[in-house]
Amino acid sequence: MLYVTLLLVAAAALMLLLVLLVRLVVVARRAAYAVQVARSALGEGTGLLGARTAALRVELDRRRGRTGDEPDDPPTA
Repeated sequence: MLYVTLLLVAAAALMLLLVLLVRLVVVARRAAYAVQVARSALGEGTGLLGARTAALRVELDRRRGRTGDEPDDPPTA
């Protein structure tokens, strides 16, 4: 009769383990999705910052009268 009790306890422990595993998978998926969204937003913001920097560089070069063919720092003699 003792083996029936042990079998029931083992079955209950396996069910508890399964429930905890399912919850862990759900939480891990949510965290992975949050990381993906954050990386996407960060990459988009970085790209926009790079584009703005390039546009500013072009505008400053245009105001300085540079065409892009000359070196950035002309040698001084």
